[in-house]
Amino acid sequence: MYVVFKYNNCGTWTECAVCHEHERADVGMEPFLEGTWDWVCFECLEKVLPGGQRALEVIRAADAEREEREHLLSGPAGGDAFPF
Repeated sequence: MYVVFKYNNCGTWTECAVCHEHERADVGMEPFLEGTWDWVCFECLEKVLPGGQRALEVIRAADAEREEREHLLSGPAGGDAFPF
């Protein structure tokens, strides 16, 4: 069994593919069973992939930093990027 991190565009209550407990999957990078959209909770993530929670934290932080950088580079709202 392999776990991969994918961008989840639907935050909702869902069932863990491993333990079948229901928890909230957030929008953003989340763990799924490889080749599926079957979500894996954080407790099971650690069992299947030791260090997986920390890896996910690093990925989420990098993603948030990238989004912030893109926001700063996009210029003022309204589409006019840095009208000098």
